[in-house]
Amino acid sequence: MNSIEYFLIIVVALIIIVGLFLDEINKYYDTIKQSIQVKKWEVDMSIKYRELIKYIMSGDSRSRIIQETPNSLTLGVSNADSATLFELIQTEKLTVIWKVNSPEFGEHNQIWHFSEYGDQEKMMAKIINDLESYQRCYLNMVLSKRVDELNYNK
Repeated sequence: MNSIEYFLIIVVALIIIVGLFLDEINKYYDTIKQSIQVKKWEVDMSIKYRELIKYIMSGDSRSRIIQETPNSLTLGVSNADSATLFELIQTEKLTVIWKVNSPEFGEHNQIWHFSEYGDQEKMMAKIINDLESYQRCYLNMVLSKRVDELNYNK
């Protein structure tokens, strides 16, 4: 073998080694890129929806975060007899569930669906408006039932 053949063998070997090295770097880069994408989806619920949570918790000074997982968060007030809870569930959208369980008022719930990155002030305005309407209707129903009972007992 002459020197040109040795040189070509060395060049080909270097090209193969560099190609393998670049392929490994590319795989590593793809892994990092996928990891970054996952982290974007796994932002803590308490951080991602902090404004909405702050609005909800401002309704009662005893409110607290009860449970948090990567895709859900439960907050509100609960004791041995009753609970008023909001559950935030993250899928392709944000689902907010309001649940009340009370010996005096019974069980009630409402559900809302919002865009994942929607305006949290608008979300809260919608929730407040809907809950006010729901509670007004419930109170009217209870009052009319009591009036009917009073009229019946006369």
